[in-house]
Amino acid sequence: MTSETFAIVSASSECFAFRCLSRQNAKVALRKLKLHREGSVRQFSCNQGLMCHRTVDDGENIYVCNPISQHFIVIPLIPGHDFVIQGFYFDPSSYNFKVWAWCWRIDTSRRCLCMFSSAIGFWKPFALGLWGLAYPGRFLCMQNVLYQIEEDFVLSFDMETEACRAIPMPSGASGLQ
Repeated sequence: MTSETFAIVSASSECFAFRCLSRQNAKVALRKLKLHREGSVRQFSCNQGLMCHRTVDDGENIYVCNPISQHFIVIPLIPGHDFVIQGFYFDPSSYNFKVWAWCWRIDTSRRCLCMFSSAIGFWKPFALGLWGLAYPGRFLCMQNVLYQIEEDFVLSFDMETEACRAIPMPSGASGLQ
């Protein structure tokens, strides 16, 4: 069953609103969002009502927060690495979440895709096999699957089973146009 609940989040104005279309008057009005941060939001992703963000000048931490309860946790970093948040997934039935990020050693430009899982409590790298990942753009999370458009295919990663696959682009189409 698809969710009819959606969120409107403005990280720049620090406000949010939630609305459920299937229930009359089921909403949380637009209100101030208290993100734990010392600087402006640099990277942002949300899924199933939780938010994952990183700020510019707070020591480069990644935060996962619940905007309704105003609770947050700090995800441990990989020592000696920089990173860019690519995707975020939250499973409301198990209360576990996963964060995808491009990671690279600070002294090199070689990067790898890593995933943090709250179920195991640490980061692990992923070897994506045939994925060339020409374009390191953001992943889009729909239900439990992350997608990313590449030049010749759409990448698909099932966050529950951690299975990867490549979906070919239609003939004559390019994902980089």
